[in-house]
Amino acid sequence: EIEDLDLFISVGGMDLGDEACSAGKKKSDFLGNADGQLGVTSVSITGEHPYGERPSRTLFVRNINSNVEDSELQALFKQYGEICTLYTTCKHRGFVMISYYDIRAACSARKALQNKLLRHRRLDIHYSIPKENRSEKDANQGTLLINIDSTVSNDDLLQIFGAYGEIKEIRETPHRSSQKVIEFYDVRAADEALRSLKQSDITGKEIELEPSWSVGARRKVVGV
Repeated sequence: EIEDLDLFISVGGMDLGDEACSAGKKKSDFLGNADGQLGVTSVSITGEHPYGERPSRTLFVRNINSNVEDSELQALFKQYGEICTLYTTCKHRGFVMISYYDIRAACSARKALQNKLLRHRRLDIHYSIPKENRSEKDANQGTLLINIDSTVSNDDLLQIFGAYGEIKEIRETPHRSSQKVIEFYDVRAADEALRSLKQSDITGKEIELEPSWSVGARRKVVGV
């Protein structure tokens, strides 16, 4: 059974509160299809990031002309990378959201298109961070948490996990030397690494591997 899905997103700049669009959509509308079709859904926007914005794969684009076509938005933003999801239900309220698979694409698009004129309006673009009650699929921001013997080096991890995609960072968690965070630029690389390496051995050492959001939600071990 496909349940209705609400997505709450934190964005810099203001609290839209009740002004945001909020209509229930199915997961199939929200996620994008296997053949690359764009999912379209509504979103609820809340919160703000008062001290600067942390880059994310999703861009919140304000000051949108309601007459702009979805295909026009897609053509404009896909120049910077493959789009995972395009949210246009609230276009008539003056904003849309574009989610990329690769965080570098989102950063490039924001840099290139900030203040760009589109249908006589200047785009106002912000990074958007999913709230803790986000859906499981959207919560995976390309970051995996691994529990492994502390003798396994970062070079070993880079070689093994790097086979699935370019790694942005490998870092240790503050309180456990046997626990490390592996962050990919592209969420699809993280998904593939998780499917392939979960409950496997690395250099003869058994590992525990899971998306870091699942641990953060349970124990607040690591922030993503």
